[in-house]
Amino acid sequence: MSRTTTNKGGGVAAAAEINANPTEPYGFDLRNVIAIAPTDQQSGGTWEIENEAYLMLMGAADGDVPGQGIGPYDRSYESGAAVLKTKAMPWIRGANHNFFNTVWTPGSPDPYASDDGYGIIRITAAEQRAIAESTITGFTRHTVEALDTYRDIFTGKLKLSALRNDMIEWSYQSPGSFKILDDFEDSASGTNSLGGNVSFPGFAPGSLTTNPFFHHTKTMRLGWASSGNMLTSSIPIADKDMSAYEYLSFRVAQEHDNGVLNPVGGSPLVRVGLRDNNGIGRTVYTTQYEGIPYPYQRSFSSFQAQMRTIRIPLQNFTLNNSGIDLQDLDEITIEGLGTGLIIIDDIHFSL
Repeated sequence: MSRTTTNKGGGVAAAAEINANPTEPYGFDLRNVIAIAPTDQQSGGTWEIENEAYLMLMGAADGDVPGQGIGPYDRSYESGAAVLKTKAMPWIRGANHNFFNTVWTPGSPDPYASDDGYGIIRITAAEQRAIAESTITGFTRHTVEALDTYRDIFTGKLKLSALRNDMIEWSYQSPGSFKILDDFEDSASGTNSLGGNVSFPGFAPGSLTTNPFFHHTKTMRLGWASSGNMLTSSIPIADKDMSAYEYLSFRVAQEHDNGVLNPVGGSPLVRVGLRDNNGIGRTVYTTQYEGIPYPYQRSFSSFQAQMRTIRIPLQNFTLNNSGIDLQDLDEITIEGLGTGLIIIDDIHFSL
């Protein structure tokens, strides 16, 4: 029998791991795990998902455990894992901890029901639960019933008309095979995960950073005060054929810096390019794929960001008979235009 485990908190990851332990008397056929506003406060170790598709819902205005749940999401299905299942996360601007259920929402008989949220711009309890209901239903139909059409909800491609899509930022990692170019997990910033050379002259900062914004991962931090600074990541000859993949994907967020490099309320302009070994290259802009949103303002002086996933169809680099050869790629470039300050992670080719 197919099963789903859903939990209001972090215990769902623990339940899935205990279920998979052969010394325990459970062994349910779990197909997915759904965590709603989870914590990451376990003692004596960490929990992550290792065998099931994983959906996490997290509110940017959570006043109980702000940002904590991103840790289990980052640790689940890291590059190189033996099993790679779907994982997805809507980071919901204006959503708090309590409004995901009616019992903890003001107006219920529960004496502890409250609005725990912090944020300048909020969504209503009904809007928050509508997001949860639609994504949980769609994720279950996609991962348990194997209905692939629902996947577009989690990549951000499909915008359900009844939802506050303007307040949702998606992280998504496809299941099965994908090719990591750079997950930045080693300490050698001059070499990517495939062994190719990496250069990023002119960026200030231009360095690896660990666990930014509640994340549990290493990222590249890039700042630029003028156009023309470019990160170049070379693709080794043994890995030059990326024609089996459909997307170039990466995770990215902008950092709040009081308007020094990131204009207040704006989105930094980043140009992403591919070049093949014949010297033919094409570029696209992140603004074509919803861009890199300004951090969420939780209070007058508090701002919070989380990385979102940008998925660029590889066919967008081959449009209009560009001539670029996806079977013979040489490098990826990431160029900052104007001014900006971002973190970037998990650059990979995926389905």
